[in-house]
Amino acid sequence: MLIIGELINCTRKKVGEAAEKRDEEFFLDLARKQASAGAHMLDVNGGLPQQEVELLSWLVDLVQGVVDIPLCLDSADPEALMQALKDKQPFVNYMVTQICFDPQIIGKWLADVRANGIILPVYIGIPGILKRSKLLEISLRVGVGDSTRFLKNHLGMVARLLQHDMYTPDKLVKKITGLTRDQVVAGFHIYTFNQCLSTKNWREKALKHYRTM
Repeated sequence: MLIIGELINCTRKKVGEAAEKRDEEFFLDLARKQASAGAHMLDVNGGLPQQEVELLSWLVDLVQGVVDIPLCLDSADPEALMQALKDKQPFVNYMVTQICFDPQIIGKWLADVRANGIILPVYIGIPGILKRSKLLEISLRVGVGDSTRFLKNHLGMVARLLQHDMYTPDKLVKKITGLTRDQVVAGFHIYTFNQCLSTKNWREKALKHYRTM
């Protein structure tokens, strides 16, 4: 089980107020406490309007100075995320993406990342094996898309998700592999959503298939 500490979130009132003041001790304390409590990774969200580009980089510099666990850079602002990735690049060996169901978006994002001088190997986040209705519910909840906008703009994909009982990422893996051959892609990171055994069995079968190609 991977434990992610999510207290460094500037969209929360108290945390946002500390961010406005650039209260270093407040954030250092949050980082230390979460790491000491057993977090394997810390989510860092610098979501203050008109400040996110500068703030996210400031938080990354601050937090990675006191903990030796990975950081999850959390931002809906592409510019803020890109700058934070640049700042963190000298200190890490790879990066992992969140789930995205659109291979074209993944390919474009990778091209933008490389164009901005970020050369870290990347593991593309994909879902494992689980019920399609559950996958849709989780995707909407964790931020793959705002629920109303997502449902409105992706009716075709939603219909496909619910067409059969179980989801497998085979088609997504094939499309992503075809689009990212020229990028530094280390592999895939599988989000199991606690469906470990079925995902393990799928992974072993998929590895055998791709090794014989």
